[in-house]
Amino acid sequence: MDEIVCYTSYLPEGEERVITFAELLLDDNWAAGAIECSEQIYFDIGDINHRLKAKQNYEFLLRAVQKYPLRAIGISPGNDLPDCGNEKLDGYRTDCYIAGKYQKELFSLGCYPTVINELVMMAGEFTDPVGAISWLRKMIAHSSDYYEIDDETQPILVYRDSDACHHVPALFANSLAQALQSCRQRVILWDIAGERDCKLLAQFIQGKRFKAIIGIQTRLFLSSYLSGEEGGLLHDLAGGPKYNIIMDHPIGIRRLFDNPPRNYYVLVHDRNYQLFIKKYWPKVTDSFCFPLGGICLSDISPKMKCIEGGGKEKDETYSRKQIRQYDTIFIGSYQNYRNVLKIIYNMREPYRILAVRFLHTMRRNPNYTAEKALHEVLDSYGKKISDNDFLNLLEALKCVTACISGYYREKVIGTLLDAGIELHVYGKEWNAAPFARHKYIRCHPETDVGESLHIMQQAKISINIMTWHKDGFTERILNSMLAGAAVVSDRSNRLEEEFADGEDIILFNLANIEELPNRIKELLSDEEQLKRIAANGEKKAREKHLWIHRAKELLNIIANQTERGIE
Repeated sequence: MDEIVCYTSYLPEGEERVITFAELLLDDNWAAGAIECSEQIYFDIGDINHRLKAKQNYEFLLRAVQKYPLRAIGISPGNDLPDCGNEKLDGYRTDCYIAGKYQKELFSLGCYPTVINELVMMAGEFTDPVGAISWLRKMIAHSSDYYEIDDETQPILVYRDSDACHHVPALFANSLAQALQSCRQRVILWDIAGERDCKLLAQFIQGKRFKAIIGIQTRLFLSSYLSGEEGGLLHDLAGGPKYNIIMDHPIGIRRLFDNPPRNYYVLVHDRNYQLFIKKYWPKVTDSFCFPLGGICLSDISPKMKCIEGGGKEKDETYSRKQIRQYDTIFIGSYQNYRNVLKIIYNMREPYRILAVRFLHTMRRNPNYTAEKALHEVLDSYGKKISDNDFLNLLEALKCVTACISGYYREKVIGTLLDAGIELHVYGKEWNAAPFARHKYIRCHPETDVGESLHIMQQAKISINIMTWHKDGFTERILNSMLAGAAVVSDRSNRLEEEFADGEDIILFNLANIEELPNRIKELLSDEEQLKRIAANGEKKAREKHLWIHRAKELLNIIANQTERGIE
């Protein structure tokens, strides 16, 4: 059985003793020295509480000793490690928090009045005794200041939806949960597949507090806890901030932002989307730029493989040193923009006229965001509309963005094929593309995440065409890099900041697609350059863009919001 060991000069050197919770609660001297415990204990109870400026070991051990045995080992005097915090006031404030947290336990021991009286007496020793007493009252009353400290010790609840989008959000949830655990966080992974009525979840979260509740583009944050709207939002039953990680343009999923629960934050991979949410949805507490992390094939757990394999676990062993048998690959479905054009041309007036102008504006200016292009169209007609009307119009015309995205995807692939570059494409509907019989295309079925990572490991170059993200980047770029393929992608502002064109990645402009084939041919003809770019991209992705990096970024976001006084 796991145990915690505390080294202390409170015992004679070499002497050992098991310390009970009651002994530790009433005497913090037992926590004065260095501690040792397994990582599993941190997974179970969380890390030390960084919200405290003193006696962090003491608070940690109080949580730990309730589940695990605590063994004290005596060391020679003077070898104790100093606790954090240099002022007596810091220790007093921690003692007040402990008294507030363990009121019931102190009452059961018959010590509560004595402890409170001692803290009141101690308050008189400070230059601001009134402030010290005020702090004690806040801790006893469990005010917002108390929860600002205590929420740091609460678990992080992560939602995993195994039914959504070919299990991709579930893989992201698994990856984030594992990375948070690596940061010594308590994590509860809640599978929401089949929990559409939310009854079990409501029973679980009601009255509880969490360090954070995290979903991957989930509608669960909009759910009511009773049938009908009169029940209120499910997630207003639980304390703590709620974070929804969004992968698409907000306009296509605006219901996620119109009437959110309290303390609701949105994480997006594109800074344009971040600013868009800040401007148009004031009910969202805040939004942050948060790219998804990259995944290596070895990162996928056996459980996740089972999910992706339709219940059949994959037993292939993938080697990082496989022969790269494919010169160029593209993983993503074919989008026939002509089908969307029919929808646009059949729109009623005045939407049809606006949609056509909107479409042509984006085609001429492929570096524009959708909202910028639509504003330019409205300005050309001299129209001024409210923010809400603009949202409604952009939502009504969102098919235009889908159309132009499909148009450029087809144009890029067609240009490469016509230049004589053999291209392996993986996804739905490629057999319906106008160039499906082209001699240089190799059409393959749609793949799951694990299979796509395997394919990336066999490719020299992985082509990426973003779905109109102009200031972000997707995990597919990172996955390709981590698989050792050189990435060729259309430009975005954030992508250019993170990776150097010609060094870590090859970037092209949608306005100059005709230049792309020569760059790819040059890359394929220079094996040393190809390997260098692939190696540089992999190194940078591994150093900065794994899920462990995203977990640390998220913990910083949570910490900074708490410091601002926002729950």
